[in-house]
Amino acid sequence: MEEPAAAGRDHRPWLALAVSAVIVAVMLVVLVRISAPSRPGIEYRPAAVDLVASIEQAGAGWDVGLESGPHATLTDSVADVLRPVSGAPLSPRIGDLMLTDSLTAPSWVAFSNGGGGAAGTACYPINQEAVVDGDRILFRSGLSVPLGSWRREPTPSPGVTIAGACLDRQGRAVDRILGPA
Repeated sequence: MEEPAAAGRDHRPWLALAVSAVIVAVMLVVLVRISAPSRPGIEYRPAAVDLVASIEQAGAGWDVGLESGPHATLTDSVADVLRPVSGAPLSPRIGDLMLTDSLTAPSWVAFSNGGGGAAGTACYPINQEAVVDGDRILFRSGLSVPLGSWRREPTPSPGVTIAGACLDRQGRAVDRILGPA
């Protein structure tokens, strides 16, 4: 008994080729996903930016006096988005730039690593890897600050990863930090 000619063809090589192509495509997608910087789950956009003028221990937290006059109380319920610690945020230093969601009842804060300088040259560094996201800089921790007048040309393109950023007195990114974060 002979089989019809069409039924006798072996379609397995095409099937194997199709399965291999799908596997390669999935591997490429996974590779791109792994190598591309991922967006943090939460984005922290500061509502208030001020310089730390004084610091006093207040029980288990800190009473932080700010240059503009108000005080912020940082207890263990306030998250320090740049320094993952348990309990109250680490002690800021006088002259640090403080970014927060609220001065009266903050739920999170972020402090620069020192900084200062004359107007127009001040740099309040955030030493954490970040990606340029449109008109903002988005740090690995989720801290998101607007781009200011960039001091060096060219302004980084969207999607570019930088080692960190210098913020001006108003909390805008104005320069990149060179080198590893």
